[in-house]
Parts: sequence; structure tokens; C-alpha cells
Amino acid sequence: MEILAHRGDTTQAYENTLEAFQAAVDKGADGFEFDIRLSRDGIPVVHHHMMCGDVFIADLDFADIQTIELSSGNNIVRIPSLEEVLDTFAGKTYLEIHLQSDTYDTASIVCQMLDQYPQLNEMYELTTFEPAMINIINTINLAHPCDLLFRISSWMTNEIAIRLLIDKVGLTNPRGVHLFPHQINAEVLSQLANLGLTVHCGVTNDIAEYQRIKSLGVSQLLTDDISLYLP
Repeated sequence: MEILAHRGDTTQAYENTLEAFQAAVDKGADGFEFDIRLSRDGIPVVHHHMMCGDVFIADLDFADIQTIELSSGNNIVRIPSLEEVLDTFAGKTYLEIHLQSDTYDTASIVCQMLDQYPQLNEMYELTTFEPAMINIINTINLAHPCDLLFRISSWMTNEIAIRLLIDKVGLTNPRGVHLFPHQINAEVLSQLANLGLTVHCGVTNDIAEYQRIKSLGVSQLLTDDISLYLP
């Protein structure tokens, strides 16, 4: 099973920074997940939240974003661009690129940038909670592997959640889906395999869950602490 660091190794550095990504690679992760938003001037930047402080990322030019200082222990780090991440890591480790901005421009610009890195060699995936984003990406370039993330609500039973997920899959053409650990069992995996879908596991920091999910044949898992799963 591949173990990916959620937003990098956040036990060592500020999340979604080059420092956190390098720390994850140095510690032995098979790759890492990170978040993409678009700046006002159309630069994909690596940041999870819609806002930084009291300002929307989408309302800032990249030059302004570069001046933002993030505190990481005794160090000051900054918000990187997607280009910086690809220049440093493309083809060297697996990248899960989570599109946080649900806009046509985000999909188009990110796809154009990925096309400039043939060394990626399928060592990446695009992920989104929004089925429409996958449809947009598929119209731009079917070659980009896209997985659908699925957010469950408190009122949903597991059976309802899986049924709704299958309905959403029918609206688009994802390569696979990402499920929360408690949603994953042999029956669900069989249902999704019959639809031609791969299944990856969302964030878990529980060793017992990791061992159970691995025994079911799931190929990839996200974690906030890769040290839990290293030999």
C-alpha cells in the first residue's frame, strides 16, 4: 500500500509548504497530497483555506501571496506555487493534487501546467469534491487521472452515502473515488470495482484501520503522520 502524507509531513513543517513536502519525502512517504487555489492573476498556489488571514486567496495576486509569512517552529516559510512543487518533485514521488477552487480557469490552467511536465509519468492524480470539475478536466484532456472525493453528512448512513456516491459517479467519469476509512469494506469495494473504479482511502491515523484497509487490497492511504506506518 502506498502511504501519502496529507499536506506533507505536518509534524515537521507548516502544511502545504515545500518544507513539509520535502520532510515527507525524506521520511519515506510514497508521496504527498496538497491543495491548489488560483490567485487573482491566474497562478495556481498551494493553500488549503479560501482565505489567508482576512483576505481571500482569489483576491490576491501571486506577488502579494509571496510576501505572506507562515510561522513553522523557529522558521518562516511561504505559500508555494504549483510550478515550484512540480519543478521540485515531478516524477520523483507521487503527487495528489487536490483542486480546492471549483472554477473552469483552475481546471484549465492546472491541466496546461501539468502538460509541461512529461516526467510526471502518471505519478500524480487530480482530486476534487465537485463532479463538474472532473467533467471540465475530461473535456480538456482525458489523459489526466481524476478521482472524486466524497464528503459525507451527519445524517447519512453508510448505505445512503455509497448510493449517493454511485449516483455522483454516474454524472461524470472519474478514474476512482476516495472514501473515508469507515466506508470501506469488501462489499463496497466490489460494487465500485464493478463500475471500473479504483478506491483510495482518505485520511486515517489509526493503525488498526490501516491494517484492515490494507488487507482488503486498497492501494493508497492518506495520513497526517506517516511515522505511524513506516517500518
